[in-house]
Amino acid sequence: MNGRLATILADKTAGATEIARRTLQHLAAGGPEDLADAIRLLKTTRPDFAVLVNLGRRLEDLARAGLVTTEALWLMLAELESAAEKAAQQLAGILPANADLVTASYSSQVVQAVRVYQRRGAGRVRVWSPDPADPIARQAGNILQAKLIDSLEGLIQPVGLIGADAVFADGGVINGRPSLSLARALSLRRAPLYVVASSWKLLPEPSRPPAEPGFDLVPGRLITAIIIESGPWKPASAEPPLLDVPPEADG
Repeated sequence: MNGRLATILADKTAGATEIARRTLQHLAAGGPEDLADAIRLLKTTRPDFAVLVNLGRRLEDLARAGLVTTEALWLMLAELESAAEKAAQQLAGILPANADLVTASYSSQVVQAVRVYQRRGAGRVRVWSPDPADPIARQAGNILQAKLIDSLEGLIQPVGLIGADAVFADGGVINGRPSLSLARALSLRRAPLYVVASSWKLLPEPSRPPAEPGFDLVPGRLITAIIIESGPWKPASAEPPLLDVPPEADG
C-alpha cells in the first residue's frame, strides 16, 4: 500500500537520518496511502535505525490525537535537521584541537561535525579502513577528502569519531562497520572515541546485536562520550530509574 515509502526505507546506501529526512518529505508532500501501514513500516522495517522507529512512534502519537497534518510533518522535519546540525556543532566544540581525527563513518552528522572542525583550522582527518578496497571506506575518504588508514601507528593524538544508528539506554551504540574495529584499536591506545547522534536516535532499551548485516554493536565501555544536540548524553537519561520514595513522616 505504501510502495514509495517501502522503497525509501529499503535504501542500503543512505544513512538513517537521510532516510528519515526523505520519509518526512514524502509524507509531507502527499501523505501515505495508509497512515497506519506507514507507521508500522517505520517501526518495524529497519529496527536498527532508531530515528525511523522514533519517527513511527511520534506519528503514532500524533495520529491518536488527530494531529497528522502537512504543517506538523514539515515542523518535524525541521526539528530533525536542527537536532542533527546542533549535535554536530556540539561535537566539533568538544573535540580537542590539533587531533588526529579518525572516523569509520560518513553519516551526514559525522560529515557535518568534521567540516565544522576543519573550518576551525584544527586537526587532521583519517578514515579507518582495515580493508583498503572497502567501497564504503573509499566513499567516506572521498567525501571527507581524507586518507584511508588501517592502523593508528604514527598518529600523535588519535581521536575516534563515529555516528550512530541507535543509542541504547546502557550507552551501547549500533553503527556501520568497521566501527567496532576502530573502537577496539582506540581502546588499545587509550585514545578517546566520540559518538555524534541526536535525541532522535535514543532507544529506552538495553543493547542488543544489530538485526542487519554490515553493522556493529559498540559497547558503552569503549565510548568516551555520546554527543547529542544538547551536549554530552548520559546513558541513564534514556531510561531514568523509578524511585520508591517513602511518604514524609507526620510532624
